[in-house]
Amino acid sequence: MEAHHPPRKKKLWTAGSFLPLITAFFFLALFGIALYRLYQGAKDVTNTIIANDVEQLASILRKIDATCGIISFDREKSYLDFLNVKGFTGSEVGPINLAYPGRWEGPYIADNPTIQGRSYAVVKTTKGYFVVPGDGITLSNGRTIGKDIIINGTSDIPAMMRDRNALLYRDRPLAAAITVSGRPSILLNPIAQKAAASFGE
Repeated sequence: MEAHHPPRKKKLWTAGSFLPLITAFFFLALFGIALYRLYQGAKDVTNTIIANDVEQLASILRKIDATCGIISFDREKSYLDFLNVKGFTGSEVGPINLAYPGRWEGPYIADNPTIQGRSYAVVKTTKGYFVVPGDGITLSNGRTIGKDIIINGTSDIPAMMRDRNALLYRDRPLAAAITVSGRPSILLNPIAQKAAASFGE
């Protein structure tokens, strides 16, 4: 005589059965969003620092030109690693040649700013002189100066400062123009002017 087994009950899936799965998916999604925002935030911080640094450096160099008169830079691209110098002899400090070196008011900054361990630079172009991020610095768009973004004497820096794929970040340029006038705009009296011009001779 065959044994009769009661029919198996089919397992019913209810809303409560899916709750742990839904909860786990929700927390994974939140974790992914948090990681993405952290990653984007880190990239944004890099460009914010660069924008602030180039503004500060350009302001310092404009002040130096106004007081000392920047005649020229030695190279097409000169790195800004000398603004913490207090005093020097001659008419040159770092790559800058000054009309009135005796009016140097350094140090202009405690430490020369860097980003990703690399210095900023001044580049001489057909459009003028500009403070720019140095070669090897990677921007938040993933592009690297000197590799993906070439900056040299023929570069149109003003156009690059309007291009989000180059030197523009959220309406903030990542470069800044400076003046190289060859003469100070802040005038000295004749005696002081003569003494400043002969400084270091």
